[in-house]
Amino acid sequence: MAAAPVAPDVRDVLNDTLELLRAWLDDEGLAEARLALVTRGAIATRDGEAPDPAAAAVWGLVRSAQSEHPDRFALLDLDDATESSEAVPAMLATGEAQIAVREGHPIVPRLAKSPAGPRDHSAKSLDRDGTVLITGGTGGLGSLVARHLAAQHGIGRLVLASRSGADARWWRRTRRRRCAIDRLPRRSTRWARGRCRRGWCTPS
Repeated sequence: MAAAPVAPDVRDVLNDTLELLRAWLDDEGLAEARLALVTRGAIATRDGEAPDPAAAAVWGLVRSAQSEHPDRFALLDLDDATESSEAVPAMLATGEAQIAVREGHPIVPRLAKSPAGPRDHSAKSLDRDGTVLITGGTGGLGSLVARHLAAQHGIGRLVLASRSGADARWWRRTRRRRCAIDRLPRRSTRWARGRCRRGWCTPS
């Protein structure tokens, strides 16, 4: 299956943004400062809005950076209204990590309780003869998920992929002592691990 082509302008914008984020993080003099990235039309907040692909990609990239570096980056998305541009200083002063401004009014993401619907009892069980890929699998949480799948669901094939690959402490400990495998009820469980770089996972 061929990957969908990425528009050159989107790729260029992402590369430039990534370089900016890295430079900001590498500058020790800015360790206590927060970088605000202002976009226009990056997200849809109401019907009829069509996000700009390049700006939307920037939001996706910066959101990932925000999860790894809290309080270092802010995202502000504007519409074409003059009131929205004039409101930028006030919006940034709120300290919100992500704000969309429409006609001068802020819109911020919030978790909301969803009304309970009818329970779906048709959920299928996991295929014990299949293979489960766990990204971030050699980290602490990934190792717990792997143990749970093998012990509670009888999954016989687990592929643990992560950026650290075989360098992860949990994987080295597992290979040395085999404690995580030997405790599992299914001794036939087969493990593999991989190293991920730039979106590709290769055996290691």
